[in-house]
Amino acid sequence: MRDQRSCIQICFICYVAFFTVACSVQKGTKPDNWAMNNALIGPDSPIEIAAGSSYQARAMYPVPDGPLFALKASVTWSIEPAIKGIAIDKTGKISVDADVPHGTTATVRGDVENGRRKLSTKIYVFHPAVNPLIGQWHVDTRVACGESLEMRAAAERRLSLRGNNWKFHVSQDFWVGTEHNIAAGIRLSGTYELERPQSSRSLLSGPRSQYRTGATY
Repeated sequence: MRDQRSCIQICFICYVAFFTVACSVQKGTKPDNWAMNNALIGPDSPIEIAAGSSYQARAMYPVPDGPLFALKASVTWSIEPAIKGIAIDKTGKISVDADVPHGTTATVRGDVENGRRKLSTKIYVFHPAVNPLIGQWHVDTRVACGESLEMRAAAERRLSLRGNNWKFHVSQDFWVGTEHNIAAGIRLSGTYELERPQSSRSLLSGPRSQYRTGATY
């Protein structure tokens, strides 16, 4: 009888201990809201779209030292104000007609899960013929010599900007550095002014569009 009572007591103690631990774990486990609380519209923000093209907007969230991840949630998309020639479908695909003027702006909005979170960012429409610098640029560290030979460019100085990624924006802001890397900072940023000397050469063979910069380190 005494052994049976001892077994019952031990079982009871084990049950209470298990129940206490389970409750503690459940109480201490909270839903991870990082993705929702830090969600944004991406992968670019603001969004720059060439007239006559389209862009896929997505609800995303940042992660350390890496690209944006897609937010797994339903989103209702809209554009404000309504502008003729700019439309967005239910997937977030933005379409811009070719006749939308250069410099047209609007706001794209994303309503996540019926108001749980509201996202927004600016849309800028541009015409490459008006400002061909807009977009990603990279200055190579090698130069062509003849038809098939290459020679190494001069050694880069400590503050050299060659080999870095440049980005020119519709707002005439620019920066040079490395994207999607938390350990890297902007090397140089500022504004630029587009000039148009009379020339028919392309940007690849020789600059037909030059720029002046007002930069800050």
